[in-house]
Amino acid sequence: MLTFVLYALVVIAVFTALEGVLLLVSGDPTARKRAVQQRLQRHASRITDALDDGYGGILINQESENSLLKRLSASFSKRRELELLLYRAGMPYTPPQIFGLTLICSMAGLLLGVLLLDSVLLGVLLLSIGAFPWISVILRKRRRMAAFESQMPEALDLICRALRAGISLEFGFRSVGDELPDPIATEFCHVADEVSLGLDTRIALQNLATRMNTSDMPFFVNAILIQRETGGNLAEILDNLSHIIRERIKFYGKVRTLVAQVNLSANLLAVLPIALAFGLSVLSPGYLDPLFEPPGLYFLYGACAAVPVGWLLCRRIASVGA
Repeated sequence: MLTFVLYALVVIAVFTALEGVLLLVSGDPTARKRAVQQRLQRHASRITDALDDGYGGILINQESENSLLKRLSASFSKRRELELLLYRAGMPYTPPQIFGLTLICSMAGLLLGVLLLDSVLLGVLLLSIGAFPWISVILRKRRRMAAFESQMPEALDLICRALRAGISLEFGFRSVGDELPDPIATEFCHVADEVSLGLDTRIALQNLATRMNTSDMPFFVNAILIQRETGGNLAEILDNLSHIIRERIKFYGKVRTLVAQVNLSANLLAVLPIALAFGLSVLSPGYLDPLFEPPGLYFLYGACAAVPVGWLLCRRIASVGA
């Protein structure tokens, strides 16, 4: 039984490591989508770059300069991207803190394998527990960004009603912050605060597009900026954009429903070998003993590596980027 538990821990560690690497490597679903978003954002942000170190926005995080972890994370070449990742996840952590959590989890996994399980190999494999903080951040970021996208049509409708009532666009941003829940309320409150503090509306909108890099945000920013330059009925433009976003969300909802069976099959095939081995070890002790001796041990190693890889491949086949 103890041997089976050890191998189950190995499988879980491999699952965690592969999922962490997959989440960190795969940002947007396709390179084509990234190129379109970057081109739209460059068009909407010809005046300012909100990622510039000289940007004096209201979201700058002041940290202690004496922190060792801060100095280590400052040397990280993509510190700004990490700060944006943590902000988009809505987590109250700084880059030094997330590095510290990663180090603590990795050391805990190493000590668990070496001291408690008396295996250096398991200790090295359980170092992958350090991926838990990153997985948590990325999953929360995905949930928060998805919530923001789902709230966007309602926010556009609220701004349209404000414009048709003769109220200014800036007051429409404030209305979204007052009437709707987080996360869209928080973001539009930031826009309203920046404008009220004297920041140009163009720059405030670009800051919003930088903080919340959703697929719809560049169209929203471009619509407002073009209307301010050339004129036109902004309420009608935003109303059409709200309708398009709703239809897109409805379409991807149908697609996800169709691929839900593939995801369920992937999860079932991943859990089935572990559940079957556990059931056999309980009902018939000693039945699986040949698996823990050569040549059965080699097949067990192959299964521990193949099951997580097969699960990830099934999930990637069924994944649809919104």
